[in-house]
Amino acid sequence: MKNLYERAKKVSSPVLGRYFPGFEIRSAKGCYLTGGSGKKYLDFSSGIAVATTGHTHPKVVAAAQKQTAKLIHICIGVAEYEPYVVLAEKLSKIVPFKNGQFFFCQSGSEAVEAALKLAKYVTKKPGLVALRGAFHGRTMGALSLTTSKMKYRYGYEPLLPKVYIAKPDLKSVEKLLRTKNVAALILEPIMGEG
Repeated sequence: MKNLYERAKKVSSPVLGRYFPGFEIRSAKGCYLTGGSGKKYLDFSSGIAVATTGHTHPKVVAAAQKQTAKLIHICIGVAEYEPYVVLAEKLSKIVPFKNGQFFFCQSGSEAVEAALKLAKYVTKKPGLVALRGAFHGRTMGALSLTTSKMKYRYGYEPLLPKVYIAKPDLKSVEKLLRTKNVAALILEPIMGEG
């Protein structure tokens, strides 16, 4: 049988990009990944920061199975679904501001896109500021703010206009916020790349 990476290259979009071409994973449990050869690897990235309880945690698996037995997906723009509203209500009680509204999504890129849309809508301003070396995602808006690796941006220009990239220091950020018509400053509290 052909190498999995060679098979994947034929059917996966090149837009995806790969950190470790040919690195194959068959399963995971806790903080360990099991490779195609059976070798175990410690997952220092927590599945790119989404497996905070570890891989295949029994309580998470049980909750996912319970929910998917009822409903796998409904767009909140199409119909109200009680678990969505219950989660938003719970969050509204613990966030440090009143009358919070929430937008749940499947990826960091999607969250960035929603934040950009909201900031521009509320402020009526066009500018966006991000820090040099940051990674915000691979969708067009998020990619416009990403400078951790230029290979992500190559071939996709023109990206969003009015994006200003600041040096990762307070003076540089303050100058851009004062001199540009900025809707939002987006930053990673801890840079994942860059």
